[in-house]
Amino acid sequence: MHFFFSRHAEVSGSFLIDNLSDEAFNIIRRKAEWQPVELNIDPEKGYDGLEWRFRDAQGRLFNVYSRWGQPRVGGWQTTTPQDVRNFEKWVLSQV
Repeated sequence: MHFFFSRHAEVSGSFLIDNLSDEAFNIIRRKAEWQPVELNIDPEKGYDGLEWRFRDAQGRLFNVYSRWGQPRVGGWQTTTPQDVRNFEKWVLSQV
C-alpha cells in the first residue's frame, strides 16, 4: 500500500465511497505537511469547508472531508470501500 498527499488532485466527479474513523481523520488533520484545501461550500449543507486529497500508486483518488461531523472519503468509480479501508490502515500507520 502506497499513498501520497496530492493537494492539487482533481476531484471533479468524485462521490462518497465510505466513512473514515475519527482516529484516522484526526491524524490527517494534525499532520502539518498535509495542508487542507479550503472550499467555499455552504455550511448549511453540513460540510466543514476543508478537504485533504490523496492518491495511490494506481492513481485512485481519496478525498477526505467531513460532513455533518462524520469523516468521509470520496473517490471515483475505481475507488472501492476496501480501498478506503487500506487507506485508513495506512493513515493510522503514519503516527
